[in-house]
This record gives sequence, structure tokens and C-alpha cells, in this order.
Amino acid sequence: MLGSNHKDLRDRNRRLFLTVLRKKGAMPKGDIARMTGLSVQTVSVISRELEEEGLIRRGEKRKGKVGQPSVPLQLAADGALFVGLEVEAKKVELILVNFVGDILDRICSTDAQFTPETARKFAFFAAEEMSRRLSQGQSEKISGIGITDALTDTDCWAKTWSLVGTKLGVGPDCPSHFGKEGSCACNAELIFGSEHVPKHFLYIHIGHAVSGGLAIEGHLHQGCTGNAGSIDRFPLEGIDRPSNRLSDMCSLDGLWNSAAAEGTCLNDIWVKTQAWGEFSDPVACWLGDAAPAIAQVVIGANALIDLPCVVIDGPMPKRLRKSIVLKVEEYLADSNPSSPNRPNVVEGSFGPDAVVLGAASLPLSKLFMLDA
Repeated sequence: MLGSNHKDLRDRNRRLFLTVLRKKGAMPKGDIARMTGLSVQTVSVISRELEEEGLIRRGEKRKGKVGQPSVPLQLAADGALFVGLEVEAKKVELILVNFVGDILDRICSTDAQFTPETARKFAFFAAEEMSRRLSQGQSEKISGIGITDALTDTDCWAKTWSLVGTKLGVGPDCPSHFGKEGSCACNAELIFGSEHVPKHFLYIHIGHAVSGGLAIEGHLHQGCTGNAGSIDRFPLEGIDRPSNRLSDMCSLDGLWNSAAAEGTCLNDIWVKTQAWGEFSDPVACWLGDAAPAIAQVVIGANALIDLPCVVIDGPMPKRLRKSIVLKVEEYLADSNPSSPNRPNVVEGSFGPDAVVLGAASLPLSKLFMLDA
């Protein structure tokens, strides 16, 4: 338990100001004061500072019923930039993101199988290439780098991945932040996703593995060891398979393996989502197994945390993601039709960009969000 000095309080109020604008959109100073509980004078001081720093800007005047027209304040898209790096067995991707979550640049490679060494080489190549595309002004606005690495032990590779900033030419003082796949994707939904998603939700990302994240009170909750929401090893009941792990059944790797066992090659799904339509039979069989398994996880999580919402996303066609959501909802309704607290299941916002965008969101939330 720590007290707050003047500097801490000032920093918290600035974060609160920016968080409200990010969550609620543009609004005039008076509305910000009412929503935050800060005095109008404090809001004026903070807004002046943030405007001078280029983090917010003034919108067009709004005419009200009485009094002077109000001037809404909003986040400045070019106020700060962030880099996200996603490393996994079949993809390495580097992106540049602005303050409101727009992807300004990306360099990506898909490969049959990356090794730690080939992934490192491509990531450094991508960083050097992106640095050549940056203007001087953009380079100076990069505030941090977020990295998620599903291929190696991040703790052992932390120093290696920190060199990405050097390759980008942003200097050694640019901080690097590390997160797990599911937590990063969950954070993307929190920071950049739909405003209709509630403050508490379980996030499920169906990629090469199945990973998860947990949002509590509108913030990413990672637990005391950073493993909160790690649902990939969730044990399933009533599954007549050699493995009853969630990732073995419900991941895209699980889909690929099941199809391969039946003599169907699904290599193209790693590269282009439009190829999924050519493989309707194996995908339908996979969906029939995956939906009830995911529903089991939702039931178990909801029993502990009482969640109002579950978000499901992943690098797949939108129509398939919608089918998974509907099937999971059906199984939840069938399993306990009289339950008063059955969570709402919704689609995620970002599909194949969820993890890498979430990586880029890590430094943003650490530097500019309240209680991140």
C-alpha cells in the first residue's frame, strides 16, 4: 500500500483524462469534469498540457441550446506511435500503430515453420525495413514496443527482442513490453475494441493454439504470475479423444491435424481466410467438436468469476467466427437453460490482427491509460 504524492496524483489525473476520451469519445471540458469528478480548473490545466504535447486536439465547435458553443476535445491520432511484434510458429509480423489504433504500416511473413533463429532474423529485418519508411517525425513519436512471442521463452529472449528498438532506430530508451498471446489480444479489445463490450469479460482467442485473457473492471487482469486467463490447458470432460486439452481440439492446429488425418490439406488457411470456403466438410466437423468444448470452459470460468460476457476472436473468416459464437451460445443454453447469469457471447473486433494489435497496445496502456 502506497500513498500518493503530488507527481503521482498529477500523472493519475492525466491518465484518467486520456482514458475517458478513449472510452467515451470526444467531449468538452465540462463533460470531462463531470465524468471524472475533477474540477473544471484541473481539467483546463490538464487539457492545456496534453494539447501542447500533441496528445489531444480540439474538434469543431458544437452549438448548444444556451450559452457559448462548446469545443470537444479528442485524442490526436498522431499524438504517439507504437510498435507491435507478434512471433509464432507460422507467422512473424511487425506493425506500426497510431494513438487511436490505426495500423499505419505492417511487415509480415508466413512460413511453414519458423524457428527461433529464423524468427529473430526476420523480425530484425522487418524492423530495419520499417525504420527506412519512417519519417523523422514518426520516429520521434514512437513511445514503446509491445512483443508477444509464442515460439520461445520470452524471459530468456527479452534482451534479444529489446534489440528491435535499436533496429528501428528509436534508441535504447524506448521501452519494450512483453505479453502472452491471449492477454495481448484481450488488451486490444479493451483499448481499441467495441464500446459495447462490458468491463468484465473472458476473452478467447482461437489461433494456432487456444489462448485467453481476462478483463476485470475494464482492465487486463494477469494474476500474480501473469497467467490469468490461460485456458489452453483447461481439462475437458466427456471427450473421447487421446487428448482432452482445449488447444488440441479447438485450435487451428487442431483443425489442420484433424483434416490431415482425413487426407485433406489445409495449408492455405494460414495465409488467406478466403481459402476456408473450399474445406467446408473438415471445418464443419471441427466446429462440431470445438463449440461444446469452448462452452465447457465458459461454464467453468463463469462459475468462478460470474462473467457477463465472453469475447471470441481469431484469424478466421467472420462468418466462421459468427458460427462459433452461435454454437457456443446454443450449448450454454442447452447445458443450463434456467441459469440466471449465463454470459453473453460476442465476436471480437479484430480477427487476424487481434494479437499483433494487442502487442502494440501494451506500451499504450502502460504509458497513457489509467491503472494499466
